[in-house]
Amino acid sequence: MRCWSVLAILSLLIDLAIAGSVRSEEVDFHFENGQKFGVVEQVYGDLVYVSGLNGSAPVLSSLRVLVGANPEGATLEVIKELDRLLVARIVVENRDPVSVSDRVARINGDMAPSSRLRALRVFNATRIERGPKLDGSLDDEIWENIHPIEGFIQRDPGYWNKGSERTLARIAFDENKLYFGFECYDSEPEKVVANNMRRDNDLGGDDNIQILLDTYDDRQTAVYFVVNALGARQDMMLSQEGRTRNEDWDCIWDAKARRHNNGWTVEVEIPLDQLRFKEGKEVVWGINLSRYVARKDESTTLMVGRKSKSFLQRYSTSDLAELKGLESLKTKGGFPDQAVCAARRNKERTGCRSICRNER
Repeated sequence: MRCWSVLAILSLLIDLAIAGSVRSEEVDFHFENGQKFGVVEQVYGDLVYVSGLNGSAPVLSSLRVLVGANPEGATLEVIKELDRLLVARIVVENRDPVSVSDRVARINGDMAPSSRLRALRVFNATRIERGPKLDGSLDDEIWENIHPIEGFIQRDPGYWNKGSERTLARIAFDENKLYFGFECYDSEPEKVVANNMRRDNDLGGDDNIQILLDTYDDRQTAVYFVVNALGARQDMMLSQEGRTRNEDWDCIWDAKARRHNNGWTVEVEIPLDQLRFKEGKEVVWGINLSRYVARKDESTTLMVGRKSKSFLQRYSTSDLAELKGLESLKTKGGFPDQAVCAARRNKERTGCRSICRNER
């Protein structure tokens, strides 16, 4: 009996030690002089995935990357808390780039409640003197001189996971037009799905890119553009935070796509006289850029929003990034009326001459 008791106690102690070891690995906390540290697990565009600080660094708190003995590494801002990781964006870069295995420490508390109204990711448009040649290729020198936007994350199936296929985007504007350039890399370019070529067909089953612009930054209304890998276009107007869609709205805009050995590219050109927006010294638009990989049923985007299996989530205007750098934009006009929209649609679908007064 005594031998059995001793063995039982030893077995229990071993089980507790193993369990404690597993919990320690799961939490992955790091302490030094009473300070808790996290560890960089992944860097993706302007996003940094950090382990070890869940529960101690809420959304909008600031983190500092510690590179070796240098305590003045990049400054990060937490934008999402996952089950085991924090997702932070790089706010201020430093001499040393953020790398996997770097230590990270929290440097301040939660932000004021009012600051939660601002966007969690911020991007900039670049002013140019002339627009690129619209041919679907990104070999124009204009695109080469614009820093690309990266960090497209999955809305589904892997919520907040890195996109399985790399996507880069660039945004530029001149006095009259807004330009977007997308580089959609694909590990199996021959499997890109592209079946529709007609204007305003449903492109949801094709590989496509999506542009959502909230030009008043009110999180209520927006315009929405879709282009597939053949250059087919679809557009609509959104209201009530994206719950209502006006698919009869037709904007005068253009897009070209080109497939190549590494995937496909898209150029989009939107005349400013087709958009309504406020002028000012500190112009800010809400924006979301997205990509859909049809064969994987994978949606990636800059701002994911709440977790949802509904395809309607792509239209949501409640969680958007900010687009800055537009201070010099001047209003050119407004949305074309419904009669003009109908005439333009009839022309594009039947080949009849358009009566659209804005037709170039």
